[in-house]
Amino acid sequence: MSSKRYRSSKMEGIIAFFFCMLLFGSTGKSLAQNSDELVLEYVHTYSFEKGYYNTFIEATGDTVGLICPNINLVYLINTNTREMDTIEFDKGRGPGEISRGPFGIDFSENNIYLGDPDAQRFSVFDIVHESFRTEVFNSGYPMKTIYNVSGNLMLVDPNASRELAYFLYNPISRKVENKFKLPEKNSDNYRYSGIPAVTEKFLIHANRYYADLIVWDIENGKFIRNSVIESVQRPKAQEARMGNLSGTIPPQNPELKILALTDHVGKENRIFLLMEGKDQKYTTNYIYDYDFIEDEVVAFYEIGAPATLLASSGDNLYVYSEDQDEMYQYKVLAK
Repeated sequence: MSSKRYRSSKMEGIIAFFFCMLLFGSTGKSLAQNSDELVLEYVHTYSFEKGYYNTFIEATGDTVGLICPNINLVYLINTNTREMDTIEFDKGRGPGEISRGPFGIDFSENNIYLGDPDAQRFSVFDIVHESFRTEVFNSGYPMKTIYNVSGNLMLVDPNASRELAYFLYNPISRKVENKFKLPEKNSDNYRYSGIPAVTEKFLIHANRYYADLIVWDIENGKFIRNSVIESVQRPKAQEARMGNLSGTIPPQNPELKILALTDHVGKENRIFLLMEGKDQKYTTNYIYDYDFIEDEVVAFYEIGAPATLLASSGDNLYVYSEDQDEMYQYKVLAK
C-alpha cells in the first residue's frame, strides 16, 4: 500500500461577487417576493484541481471537507485560516483502503470517516497520527452513504430500504441511536431517492425527483410532515437494457429536481435548497430559502456560478461549483 500524503497549501481569494435578490414570474406555485431579513455576504473563494469534480461536502465548525474520488483526495479547508490540506487515500480492499467512492464523509473527534459501502466498512483517517485504518460497519442494516452530524454521530442511508429512510449511528460505540421510517411503504425505487439535511430539531429528506420533502423529529425519529415544494406530475422511472440485462434508470427531465440542501442559519423551520426545473423557474445560479412548515420559498439569492453542492456551519454557507472547480464561502447576515 502506498504511503499517504498529508499536505498543506495556503489558498488566496480570487473572485468577489455582487448579490441581488430577484423576483421572476412562473407557473404553478409562485415565488415569494424576496423581502427577507437576510443577506448573503461574499467572504472567500477556494479553488480545486481543474477538471476533477467533488462528490460530497460536509462542514463542521471551521472545517469543510470535500471528496474528489477521481484523484483519490479529501480536501480539508480551515475557513478561519483559509488554508487547504489534502488527504490522499488508496483504492482497493486492503487495510485503510477504499474499494469505491468514498460515499460520504463524517467528522468525529480526531477521526475522519469515509464510507465504503461495497465493503460495508469505513476507512478512518486519524488526524493526530496522519494514518488510515479500517473499521467494519456492523449495525444490522446495510450502509449506502454516510452524512456528517454534530457530535459523535453520523447519519446513514441504509441502501434502498423500502421502509427505513435513515438511522443515526455512533461510530465510537458502534450502535444505532435512532431510526427514521418512511411515511409509507413504496415499490418505486426512485420515489424516496434523495438527500438529507440535519438541523438542531429536524431531519429533512429531499425527494430528488418528486419536488417534496419529508420532515422528522431528530430526537425521537417521529415523522412530522411532508412538505410539497411544487405540485408536479408524478415522474416515471425509465426502462433500460444493456445486452441481456434490463432494469430501470431514474426519471429523466423531471419538472423539478432537487440537487442539494443544507440546514439554515438561525431559522429552525427553513433550509437552503439547490434546485433546477423546466422553463428556468428554478436554476442552479440561485440558492433558495425554503420554509418547510409553510411550504414556501421565502427568498432566493443569486450566486456567481452554477452550483452543485451545499453545506453550512455556524453563520457560514458554502457553495461548491463543479463548473468552476471552486467553493464560495458566504456569511449569512441580518439586514
